[in-house]
Amino acid sequence: MNLEEKIVDLFELRKIPELLASATDDQSLRKRFLVRLKRLQQVIYELDKYLESSWQIEESELDYYWDNIYRALKGFHVRRSQIEAQLAHIKKYQTHELQLRENKLPNRLSMDYFYFYKSCDIKLMRSLIYHSFPRLKALSSLMDWRSFDLLTEMHDDIEDLFEDRAAINCNRFMIQLVVEGEEKTQQDYGDFIEEVKLKSLHGFQEEGDHALRSNIQRWTEGAVVDLEDLLRDQMQKYSKQRFDSLLLAEYIPELDKKLARVHA
Repeated sequence: MNLEEKIVDLFELRKIPELLASATDDQSLRKRFLVRLKRLQQVIYELDKYLESSWQIEESELDYYWDNIYRALKGFHVRRSQIEAQLAHIKKYQTHELQLRENKLPNRLSMDYFYFYKSCDIKLMRSLIYHSFPRLKALSSLMDWRSFDLLTEMHDDIEDLFEDRAAINCNRFMIQLVVEGEEKTQQDYGDFIEEVKLKSLHGFQEEGDHALRSNIQRWTEGAVVDLEDLLRDQMQKYSKQRFDSLLLAEYIPELDKKLARVHA
């Protein structure tokens, strides 16, 4: 899958085209805005690729990728102050990735905390859409997407379980499986999915029922079912095909020891 296809898949899973359709009836404007969003996502992915392919990180390289992000943001004509929180979230998640170099593993963090920040890029996309198209605020809020974004971010980690073996990837699901084992990992993720589901049901009981909000609720419910199925399927695959190698284990002694015990 090339980068363009990866971005299209991401946006489709996160319902970005549907959100833009609710934001404006102008198809030409939607198309132009989507092109800018894809460019922004591209430079964010380029930062991700650098972090996933290099153990030794150069500050000058990080500055280069962040300069590209700021340049891509200029095309939206949104004040920096309006999206400063989302940019701070991206930098916070970058810190989690860099902390792998300090042998600080993501399973030490709660799932709610970790996946909130890991969904930072898509929250930035949504913020740009809401700030650029004020009519959306009468239809739904950014908070309406919180559970959906947590679920779909977990979906990415669980789906990419085997692919991420060959990268310096802060995949919490993969790392917890190696460090804490199958039973605890499946229990923790299953419990958290149920927790997010219940919070979502409570949140959508509040006032302000519009078509978009109803769709977000429906998409969230669908994301729960999809994620539960995926978790079960991936756990079955992992039980039959445990990792015989893990790139992160070459750098992190704790992972190397745990991996050795799995195959002992």
